[in-house]
Amino acid sequence: MNISTTVIAVSTQKGGTGKTTTACNLAAGLALKESHADGGSVVLVDLDPQGDSGKFFGVSDMAWHEERNPAGICISDVLMGERDVADSLLTLRDKLYLLPASQKLKDAEFDLVTNEVMSASGRRRRGHVPLAHVLEERLDPLMGVARWIVIDCAPHLGILEAAVFNFADWVVAPVQLQYLSAAGVSQHTESLDRLVVEGDAKSKLAFILPTMTSMRGGKTWQIGESQMLEAVVKAYGRSKVLTPVPDSVLVEQSPGVHKSIFEYAGWQEAPVKAYANLVEKVYSYAG
Repeated sequence: MNISTTVIAVSTQKGGTGKTTTACNLAAGLALKESHADGGSVVLVDLDPQGDSGKFFGVSDMAWHEERNPAGICISDVLMGERDVADSLLTLRDKLYLLPASQKLKDAEFDLVTNEVMSASGRRRRGHVPLAHVLEERLDPLMGVARWIVIDCAPHLGILEAAVFNFADWVVAPVQLQYLSAAGVSQHTESLDRLVVEGDAKSKLAFILPTMTSMRGGKTWQIGESQMLEAVVKAYGRSKVLTPVPDSVLVEQSPGVHKSIFEYAGWQEAPVKAYANLVEKVYSYAG
């Protein structure tokens, strides 16, 4: 059965904002909803050479690597056309799959640029796909099959920036309520707007998710945090700025046992409520 696939990029230009935690919990939350409704599947795409999405769920280059990813699968193989995406997905949970990344992705990025330069000079390699459309082309077999594709982007997208924004329908941007983090979101959205104007992107900013906040019940213990939240709301509109995710030991500990926040903590806990709200907003927004 052919279904409508929605692609969500979790992306920001500043590291340390909870980007991977957000991507993993969003993907896990969507998979839970789809599982309860006997719906479609969710594919979490790791586009960060650090492979942190895989580490979050226990797939990495460490001790359990051979058991969980015996073939050493990396998205780089898919991007280079050396492996089919359908044969590269690892099962994480019911309805939840991972296309993992590793340091091999750095080498692939170099090769992709080399191919692009050769193509521009008239020496097109067989099977070459334009860099700006490499995700659209290589992940196309997932379209109409998976209900959701969630991309955990690298903090600095670099050469894959246009490819991500050409492929993704919506962008979720995690942000700490600090000046440099908020400035990073501003730069990020400016880059997205520029690519849209130039015809090199179709993505639109869906939501901004404040993370690692000291907020509890709308109150904060950090000087300037409330003012920064007000500034972000003023810049992007209240409908785009979601319930802040509080700084919590639960959020810090759950990746250590390879569980989503929904599996690790009770539904009454503040971070669970915040991430559940993100899932519901994305679900409603795309629907």
